[in-house]
Amino acid sequence: MNSFDYRYMVYNTRKGEFQFMRVCETTRQGAEKIFYNLVGRDSLKHRFEIRKVTKQEAIRIKAASKLKGIERKIKELLPELTEDEIKELIKENEKRGVEKCKKREIYLN
Repeated sequence: MNSFDYRYMVYNTRKGEFQFMRVCETTRQGAEKIFYNLVGRDSLKHRFEIRKVTKQEAIRIKAASKLKGIERKIKELLPELTEDEIKELIKENEKRGVEKCKKREIYLN
């Protein structure tokens, strides 16, 4: 594999998930520099690691993070909805693009 087939991203070892989706670089040094500029001295804490992932995995991680953020926003706006209803709402919105959803008048993006 080519060196451009990999990306370096920030992993939080305490939470067990990738964070700071803006940090997705082709070199470790580039990722460290961007992360330090974003967070400052807290980036030196041991709970954060720069991890190497494949390009396809980086795309999947970023998409999952975006979906999680959308779900969180909807849950804040409409706490009465269940997880399944929220996922259905998101799927419906993706099909229609920017148009209004049938059940609720919410714009997700």
